Amino acid sequence: MTVQSDNLMPSPTCDRFVVFLDILGFTDRVFRDEHEKILKDLLSVKQPINEMQILSNMFSKDRVKSPEDISIQIQPITFSDSIILFSGDDSAISLITTALWTQYIVENAISLSIPIKGAIAFGHLTADTKNSLYFGKPLIYAYELQDEILAYSVVLHHTAEQRFEELSKHPIKGLNVVSLNDFFVKYKIPLKKGAVNHYLLRPSEPDQLKESLIGLYNIVSGYKRCYVDNTLIFLDSINTSTN
Repeated sequence: MTVQSDNLMPSPTCDRFVVFLDILGFTDRVFRDEHEKILKDLLSVKQPINEMQILSNMFSKDRVKSPEDISIQIQPITFSDSIILFSGDDSAISLITTALWTQYIVENAISLSIPIKGAIAFGHLTADTKNSLYFGKPLIYAYELQDEILAYSVVLHHTAEQRFEELSKHPIKGLNVVSLNDFFVKYKIPLKKGAVNHYLLRPSEPDQLKESLIGLYNIVSGYKRCYVDNTLIFLDSINTSTN
């Protein structure tokens, strides 16, 4: 991502949030659909990433240049059926930015009938785009947790949950009307070995997402429909708690 000064580029190695998103059924798509169709779908999924990068760059230019600008930088990586997001640092603004990017990507994909799920972890990690070098425990944590999820949702790993709870205790500098609690909700999410309480990313438009999810019934059968059912139950629980 381009910014105005090298001093504002995120440090390659630091404590940061990591998002690992997985497009489900990708292998089946590769063997079932034409290459051009898959490419078109992947470009559609990637479109929100391009849009968010443009918005982030515009926002950076309008801000007074300071180390705080690092917090709005997100480094996205796309590879085959995976999308990985690296935050610029470990701040509350960084977590909010990460949540916004993730919401936009996931909800856009599902609106295109492309099922996707993921996890957010936190910790010390190297994201060196110049040398294409990415490694650290949070990346592994996020990958492993998303693999357990039986819903089209994004779950906080306990490392990210701990940082979220630390940050949510204090007001966010410069944001009087935004709370971290607006982005995450605790829920007993179905995993491969049973339902477990975790913080989940709250959808920005639950009703709209629900309509898109119902459309996924047309592309999956059998046990795979549990992902749709489990996600719809989660969305209903959000609507019930807010009414």
